[in-house]
Amino acid sequence: MDADEGTNGEVWYRIVSGNDDHAFDVDVTTGQVQRGPAALDREKTAKRVLQIEAFNNDSARLSSIVRGDIRTQTSLDREEENLYILTVVAGDGGHQVTSCLVFVTVTDQNDNHPEFEADSVGWLHVSEAFSPGSRITVLRATDSDTSENGTVIYSLVRGNMDEAFSISTMANGAGEVQVANKLDRETLETYNLTVQASDAGNPPLRTNLSLVITVTDENDNAPIFLETQGYNVSIFENVGGGTSVVQVQAVDHDIGSNGALSYYLTGGDEEQAFRVDRLTGELTTRPVPPDREHSPLYNLTVTVEDDGNPSLAATTFVMIWILDVNDNRPQFSMATYEMNITEGPDTLGIHLLTVSASDQDEGDNGRVLYDIIAGNLGNSFHMHESTGVVTTVKELDYEQSGGQYILTIAATDQAVNTALRLTATARVVVSVEDVNDIAPAFPFLHEGPFEVAEGQPGPRINTFVAYDLDSGRNGRVEYSIPPP
Repeated sequence: MDADEGTNGEVWYRIVSGNDDHAFDVDVTTGQVQRGPAALDREKTAKRVLQIEAFNNDSARLSSIVRGDIRTQTSLDREEENLYILTVVAGDGGHQVTSCLVFVTVTDQNDNHPEFEADSVGWLHVSEAFSPGSRITVLRATDSDTSENGTVIYSLVRGNMDEAFSISTMANGAGEVQVANKLDRETLETYNLTVQASDAGNPPLRTNLSLVITVTDENDNAPIFLETQGYNVSIFENVGGGTSVVQVQAVDHDIGSNGALSYYLTGGDEEQAFRVDRLTGELTTRPVPPDREHSPLYNLTVTVEDDGNPSLAATTFVMIWILDVNDNRPQFSMATYEMNITEGPDTLGIHLLTVSASDQDEGDNGRVLYDIIAGNLGNSFHMHESTGVVTTVKELDYEQSGGQYILTIAATDQAVNTALRLTATARVVVSVEDVNDIAPAFPFLHEGPFEVAEGQPGPRINTFVAYDLDSGRNGRVEYSIPPP
């Protein structure tokens, strides 16, 4: 203070030394010392000595120079105390004492890293069904600094494969983690993200947080059969029940119940000749196996379903060709073939009849050859082995056959294994009508002499017997004595 009056008693202040870098300012009228425009760097200069001059406005320019050191005894921490009010006392060693207030404002330095809150999650599960833009978590980091030094900005710096996630700074300073692109657990199940919280200081300070995101499964994949074109197999018709036909297989890229598969036979098995194992997909025959002669081809529909909710399904087709086994005998069109014919020369070399037999088997198993196996008296008949045509090779004779030829004919299939060939038989009955082609005949050309007593007519001399092999009236004999 200055005891003069008027303007001569007004006091002004200024820093006259120790402030070459303009790190401090002093209020010209109050004498309050405060931070200047330049930044302080404790590591460069830990102590400052300022020379402050107090002066008045008289012409004599009286002045009193106060010399004193204002220094820090410990490190200042703005986050603990941002303003210090100091009282500076100056004395002349006598009874004159003066004082002033020195206001020291501690300005912020970017000396605090952002810190994530203790309850910030380090791992979480996210459904692959989440659509882009869905929020999955909110993280919060705080910075004890002020202004830009305390402003937190969030980013994903590692592990964000295919830009699957994004993080943005919310108005309240928290970081919102969102799904950025479509998730697919089957492509990538686990993301090891590094979330970075950075302040806006210069240079910025950063803190990282590890965030592990596990993508959980949704039933978004239908089963797929390994054989995309279906199945084409063949089996013999005589296989027993429980014989394995084929195993259909499907895969489902989902997991858990969403990937658990069950197989069902859903079409083409009206005869219930097959069954499919629900868990393995193995197709087998039932106790009554398929019969080629009844159904040579089965076109089955097999459906596979997963256990998701709702479940997804796929279908495939199984074509089963039934291979032939020689399990059917040939069958003649008639059990007995009959015909009538008149004996005589006209019966030589003629076509009598054609027989036919069928076999339901196929190939050689169903190809039939014919033969006469019995009753071919005198080898009078011939049978064509392929056509079944029966012809005569000799003149038919009533007397030789007793009026009837009875042939036993056979039809035999031509299975490759001759031991497995099957045969059917039938009869051919040829009735021969008689022609008067045989003259009566006596057993002896000459008989006698006979003794006859003379003079006594009427007694029996002898009985003559003649035979005629013809039948009916043609074989009835009448006797007479021809005139001499």
